[in-house]
Amino acid sequence: DLQSLRPTKETFLSADEGENRLDLLYTARLRGGDEVLIYLLFEHKSSIDRQIALQLLRYVLRILDWRNRNRQPLSVVIPLVLYHGDDAWDEPTSLRDKVQASPQLRCFVPDQGVIVVDFGRLAPGFLGAYPELEARIRTLQIARRSELAYESVTGIFRLLSSWEKIHAQMDALNDIIIYLYTVFDARNLPWFEQAIRAGLQTDS
Repeated sequence: DLQSLRPTKETFLSADEGENRLDLLYTARLRGGDEVLIYLLFEHKSSIDRQIALQLLRYVLRILDWRNRNRQPLSVVIPLVLYHGDDAWDEPTSLRDKVQASPQLRCFVPDQGVIVVDFGRLAPGFLGAYPELEARIRTLQIARRSELAYESVTGIFRLLSSWEKIHAQMDALNDIIIYLYTVFDARNLPWFEQAIRAGLQTDS
């Protein structure tokens, strides 16, 4: 049930990994009531990371360890890799497909399902029912550009202007502003604050 999606405040990247990646963890409920964790990993790099299978396994273990330390039940973690590189994705996402092993030994290699989304080729509005998530994804899409455009900023914040979850909206708003400050030094762009206000302005 996508209406049950709730973001957490946790990151599972180490300090050196955060330069090329951003992660978000959501909790959700299946229609039968079971809880699942949806882990979104945003790849900032334009090239495919050939170690992604091993790294995803590490992140999933960190999530489960975090749940265990907080005395929460261990739930299924569904990893989604959001990639926006120049080349089509061709890298195995399962460690079982990377380790050289005979068929008799493959069962001892960790295996997990992963969903890869090449969001560099997704059209605007593809997540119309989930503006917070689309705003975050579109922020990462423009990160590969050499310059930040006024229209791009207003478009991102316009997604949040019609969103009714005020507290979560403020979290997304702050995250996006900090990210754009970091990537584009947007704090020193004279029109940046005006673009934010224009995007958040709603018709009366």
